[in-house]
Amino acid sequence: MMRLTKRTMDSLQARDEDYVVWDSGMPGYGVRVLPKGRMTFIIQYRNDSGRSRRMTLGLYGILTPSEARETARQLLAAVKRGEDPAERRGEALRASSMAELVEKYMQEHAIPHKKPRSVKEDRRQLDRFILPRFGHLRVAGLSKVDVLRLKADLAETPIQFNRVLALLRAMMNLAEGWGWREPHTNPCHGVKKYHEETRAPELPPSELIRLGEALRKAEGVEHPSALLALRLAILTGMRKGEVLNLRWSEVDLEGRCLRLGDSKIGGKAVRLGGPAVELLASAARLQDN
Repeated sequence: MMRLTKRTMDSLQARDEDYVVWDSGMPGYGVRVLPKGRMTFIIQYRNDSGRSRRMTLGLYGILTPSEARETARQLLAAVKRGEDPAERRGEALRASSMAELVEKYMQEHAIPHKKPRSVKEDRRQLDRFILPRFGHLRVAGLSKVDVLRLKADLAETPIQFNRVLALLRAMMNLAEGWGWREPHTNPCHGVKKYHEETRAPELPPSELIRLGEALRKAEGVEHPSALLALRLAILTGMRKGEVLNLRWSEVDLEGRCLRLGDSKIGGKAVRLGGPAVELLASAARLQDN
């Protein structure tokens, strides 16, 4: 036994078989450690009929030790009042729909924790692919077969399926943590993504010349910032969002690089060739732009 805190839980080691560590300060509250290292908070009690019940509260990492302790305290208090939380959980599992999970995911996870552009993309995928197909199903009833059928139906748009699969997998993990599915039942586990070819499109020299001529003709007609963004994208291969959100504070002309602090993969440096350095060195620096 030990008091379950972040420090003590991080010290627990996986074994060949799963085992339970009970909290020293709250009888009936503990954590189950699985062979692969995943940990789930649990409570164990006897209901009014004398039947021993074990109930999973959620995954460590989705629930913090303090959140799990408070949840356990409330549930064990309900047991003392004669209630049976596991039975009530079963009723909730049978009742919660995928449509309800979608809204919970958006309000409690996507909007608070993701960037607006990612939230918008999640909403698009949910409305176009997940809700029409699975919205009427119970969260606990979504199966691997359902996901595989979706994969087959989206075979002609493999990249789109891969994005939907990633979103659905994340939602199912959260559903387990929220107690809307039994732990370790994610129907996306084992469903393979479609292979994605690495795309590195290159314009032939003749097309690059034509593009350069078109940009020169656009000078004085189109906004200078738009032309600068296009030229920089061509010279560096940066993503559209990285170019459009670039700040002068991220430009290191002396070091001949861009030090991006908010790229899709986290902070990174983009090396600049001579033409890109000249382009940025000659660009007008507009106040508050």
